Amino acid sequence: MSHEKNSTQQTRSRRAVTSDDFVRFLVEKNPESNCPVCDGDAWTVVCPFGDHLDTYRLVVPMRDGPNPMTISTFAIFCDNCGYLRQHLARVVHQWVEANPVEQELDFESEAEPGTADAE
Repeated sequence: MSHEKNSTQQTRSRRAVTSDDFVRFLVEKNPESNCPVCDGDAWTVVCPFGDHLDTYRLVVPMRDGPNPMTISTFAIFCDNCGYLRQHLARVVHQWVEANPVEQELDFESEAEPGTADAE
């Protein structure tokens, strides 16, 4: 059974980022970004539904030149007109690695029995 489970699991790309991290990148780079086509201000990240899941990478073949290459991007689209905006996965991943999420401390919850903070 474990062999079946492992064969259906996908490996995580080395440039994968969560949708939350991609949104942090977008807000940091341009917090008030309106669509250049329709001036709309509502965007959707191209990603699966659910919190903390990896953003979908769009891998596009580049056929110009002697050696075919691909380009890996993350994307958002305008909810009003459908304009698609892409950001290089390499650049986003580097920014996320350099800007990790700071852990929030919860001072309001009680310590669990047996921990150093319990009275």
